[in-house]
Amino acid sequence: MSIKPVNKLSAAVYLKRHKAYFEGMQWLAQEPVTYGDAVALLAVHSVISLADAILVACKGHRSISQDHGESFKLLQELCHEKQITGDGLARYRRLIARKTNISYGERRLNENSDIRWAQVEAERFTDWALSSFKEVRQCQ
Repeated sequence: MSIKPVNKLSAAVYLKRHKAYFEGMQWLAQEPVTYGDAVALLAVHSVISLADAILVACKGHRSISQDHGESFKLLQELCHEKQITGDGLARYRRLIARKTNISYGERRLNENSDIRWAQVEAERFTDWALSSFKEVRQCQ
């Protein structure tokens, strides 16, 4: 795996980035017809940044691979080590699996099955992550 050691204090940077993407997603979601594509993309990027914050805060490293599946594997290993359960990992996997289609796909995004879905998945992943990892909550 391609990982980069990162000072654990830098978790706050990734958490701040997550917050900016997440709050932008929620704000733009008020106008899904106009900003729906941005909502879906911000949903994906918000969870990627939050996963980085979790890994940096807990392990002192993050994935530097272009394949976000590697960050999923690191997060999965961390959850196993800490005996953290719940549906957060599955939500993260589903969002990153659709990143390319959301970003570059030829098909228009559907307001419910793509845009609203991505927003809800990001919100639920965020709730799970912040309730499961005290190390990230301490960065706030």
